[in-house]
Amino acid sequence: MNLSKLFATQKVLRDRINYSESDRFDKLILALLVELGECANEWRGFKFWSKDQEPRRIKECGFCSGEGNGFFSGSQYTGYKEKCIACDGTGLDKNKNPLLEEYVDGLHFVLELGIELGYESIRIKPHLTVYREKTISKQFIFVSNFASRISDEDHYDYLYLTNAFLVLGEMLGFTWEQIEQAYFAKNEINHQRQENGY
Repeated sequence: MNLSKLFATQKVLRDRINYSESDRFDKLILALLVELGECANEWRGFKFWSKDQEPRRIKECGFCSGEGNGFFSGSQYTGYKEKCIACDGTGLDKNKNPLLEEYVDGLHFVLELGIELGYESIRIKPHLTVYREKTISKQFIFVSNFASRISDEDHYDYLYLTNAFLVLGEMLGFTWEQIEQAYFAKNEINHQRQENGY
């Protein structure tokens, strides 16, 4: 698993944002913790009080508002709505994965913390059991604990955090290819947001 390309890509966005106040490191940690919470919320597996504990892997279609139809047939309005071409009439956008999107948002901050600590690449060993808890709930807690402990002088906890975070992605069912593709897609959106004054 090669993170050097992701570090380089993240550094471009980091330099564009250009925030260099003394609270930067603390804000990055807090941002990561928030994204972990948002990812857990899309995973839903901890919500023992709810009957709906299925991960949010598909979003309602944005073109037809989840109705499954919405494009008029023919060149003139006939009153008949055809099946939505964006979701193929299902009402669900198969190109949107809220769980993966939140996970990748967290990855942006993992990389940011690495850049703060001077990393341009890192050797990843997510197959080692030392980075893996028995359940996804415990893995979220494990990652959060390491994120909370990191200091700008402690590289050991950062290495644990990075490996444990990548194991979390694996436990959530993502391949490295899916993670990388989603990361680059979200990075492009983040650049567009900078252009638009987000």
